[in-house]
Amino acid sequence: MKITEMSRTFDKKLNISYPDVNGKWMAEFTSGEVMDNGMLSSDCGRGDSPYAALKDYVRKIAGKRMAFNAHTDRRIELEIPRDLEA
Repeated sequence: MKITEMSRTFDKKLNISYPDVNGKWMAEFTSGEVMDNGMLSSDCGRGDSPYAALKDYVRKIAGKRMAFNAHTDRRIELEIPRDLEA
């Protein structure tokens, strides 16, 4: 599954922006945090192009569990496919 397809399927906004503090493109889901050992961490992909940022983000989240709107009554948790692609 491609990350853009996942974004549409689960109605989760995928942000791609430029630049970050290092002049790199950034990719991340809005209000999405990776769940790791009982902790939530915000993460994003970074790269020299939008595709490179998406690829980096996919590498970081594939096969993990994510919480969206974690600190609200609208919280939802999703298993990110291991075979997720940019």
